[in-house]
Amino acid sequence: MRARGSMLAVLGVAGLLLGSGCTDPQALQIAALQRDKMALEKENALLKSQIDDLIIRLKRNDRDLAQLRAELENARNQLATLDKLPPGWDQSGGVAWIDVAENILFDSGKAVIKQEGLAKLSEIAGTIRNDAELSARGIYVIGHTDTDPIRITKDKWVDNLDLSINRGAAVTRELYRLGLDPKSVVAGGQGEFNPKAPNDNRANKATNRRVQIMAVVRPPTEGSARRAGTAGPDAGTTTVGDETSE
Repeated sequence: MRARGSMLAVLGVAGLLLGSGCTDPQALQIAALQRDKMALEKENALLKSQIDDLIIRLKRNDRDLAQLRAELENARNQLATLDKLPPGWDQSGGVAWIDVAENILFDSGKAVIKQEGLAKLSEIAGTIRNDAELSARGIYVIGHTDTDPIRITKDKWVDNLDLSINRGAAVTRELYRLGLDPKSVVAGGQGEFNPKAPNDNRANKATNRRVQIMAVVRPPTEGSARRAGTAGPDAGTTTVGDETSE
């Protein structure tokens, strides 16, 4: 508005000078300078608007760049952790896990751990105890089954969920015996409700019958966060683990 007003004023002056037949070189030069000044003010206003827009975009880009750097650092940390994982373990985010197939741990429809399973659990417990990263986490033991109804031992279990929970509990008790802290280990089961593969053939069903042992990064509890400590999760189950049916 100021530039427009100035321009109108200059044009008015110039019009008066010309209308009055003024040919004074100094007056004409002043009018020309005022026109140039108004043009520069208009150009400066445009440039200022463009600069303000660029500053906003740069700040936005800085935020995006900071986020990308944080994501890159997190990815690097995950890769570094993956490189350190013991054989047979996988990891995603703050969860590392190992699946133990039903045929290693149990006979069909049963929840008594076989000798082969005891040896495997001894190996896993030793890995957790001797790994600083895994031993600092909460341990979740989740049993899973396929979708086949229990047949041979149907008098022992209400359903696949019942069987999977008892298998998770059996493995958990063995991990206690092998020296894992009971405060850090959570037992559970999900029956047929969290398969690794579709239950549409024998091979996939065998894959789904498993117990999954997960090492989960534990969130700080109230108060312990101030001490930079961590405490185990309070809740029961999560997502994974699987066992048999029949």
